[in-house]
Amino acid sequence: MQGLIWSLCALLCLSLWEESYCRSSREARRTKELSLQRSKRAAQDPDAKKCSYTFLVPEQRITGPICASTTGPEPDKDRVTRMDISDVREVLNKQRREIETLQLVVEVDGNLVNEMKLLRKESRNMNSRVTQLYMQLLHEIIRKRDNSLELAQLENRVLNVTSEMMRLASRYKELEARFATMAGVVNNQSILIAALEDQCMRTLGRSELPPVPPLVQVVPENIPTDNRFTNEIVRNNRAFLRDSRMEGPTANPFGLDHPPPQGTITSD
Repeated sequence: MQGLIWSLCALLCLSLWEESYCRSSREARRTKELSLQRSKRAAQDPDAKKCSYTFLVPEQRITGPICASTTGPEPDKDRVTRMDISDVREVLNKQRREIETLQLVVEVDGNLVNEMKLLRKESRNMNSRVTQLYMQLLHEIIRKRDNSLELAQLENRVLNVTSEMMRLASRYKELEARFATMAGVVNNQSILIAALEDQCMRTLGRSELPPVPPLVQVVPENIPTDNRFTNEIVRNNRAFLRDSRMEGPTANPFGLDHPPPQGTITSD
């Protein structure tokens, strides 16, 4: 842009200088035309081959002596010569070459201006692309942050589920311990019932004994892992309870009519 301004200033200066020079050349041309007209008039004179004298008559009346000059007229400083014309032509040619050079410079500067416009356009496009990429990066960062929040929530849920599973496992162990205690009590009662049956058989004999109801199945101390076996035990216990309710109380093997003592029988 600065080069274009300098070139325009140079063209303006050259045009002003050329105008002033043309004025001076016009004045010189006029003086030359006047001198040529005078020489033509002198050539048209029939006595051109003879010596001629030029007398200058002043407007005022001459009172003194008249002196004739034999050296000829003095050279006119304002007269235009061929050397001056050749110099002017050289200057004009030089100016023409400079103008052509300046035109080339202006064309080059115009190309540079167009290139600068293209570069600015590309820069704007690159800036818009960088802004778009920056927005995409921000969206990715926000999405990753949301994913991290979701991951933290999922971890919290996993921790909650794990704590719930641990609580259920501890509850299961507690129930297993209670079941083992109850199984031990049932086993002790079964052993006591078997001992009482043996005692009854030794005292009265097998023939005099009334029909004995089926004994309760011994419950294992450890909980079986097989669901089918557990379901069978529960089903057998329910069947035994149903049969005992339907058949009524068992007759006393000792032949006594009084009711059995209330309370829990232990091995002690």
